[in-house]
Amino acid sequence: MRDGRENVRRMRRAWLVVVRFGPVVEAGLSQEWTETVGDQPDWQELCDLLSVMYEESSSVSIESFSGLLDPIGSLLDLWDEDPVGPTYYPYKSAELIELHCRMVTGDLPDNAPVSLDEWIGRFARHVDWQLAKSGIDLQPPRSFSLLEESLKEIERQLDGASEAVFHAAVEASREAANRYIDALRSALPDSREPR
Repeated sequence: MRDGRENVRRMRRAWLVVVRFGPVVEAGLSQEWTETVGDQPDWQELCDLLSVMYEESSSVSIESFSGLLDPIGSLLDLWDEDPVGPTYYPYKSAELIELHCRMVTGDLPDNAPVSLDEWIGRFARHVDWQLAKSGIDLQPPRSFSLLEESLKEIERQLDGASEAVFHAAVEASREAANRYIDALRSALPDSREPR
């Protein structure tokens, strides 16, 4: 059984993932994603729940994360397999949020075969690959892999008590979301502003 401080640390880590990857889910990076999820009732519910969690002053609990699981799961289930191309990015971002919500609620065991850090690392490496494939030369090389490594260092400092560390981590996650969106908009052929 986890103690209260460990629960707070897990919730804060998941909260940072929502702040970092939620905007990618909503950014309109893929026409296929936007058209597939846009008419689903769970889409608006997910967007509403995410917008509450973007605010650092929000009151977030385990129920906040369990509330995200149904709409995210429903939207991910619209695909039979992981999509490729531009749809990969909002899909995988939603999946990262789902995995972290499952970690908070106890649905994902601590000894899962692939760690949450590895899932995030794979996503960052895929973004680096997409940028290279599109001929975009970001400096330094492996820009997003390095970004995620630096964010992992910040997250290691989350002890559930320090508000200053958490605030810095939220700001770093917001900045990372913007960097992901800007880079992917420049690299993906059908990205556009959300509706």
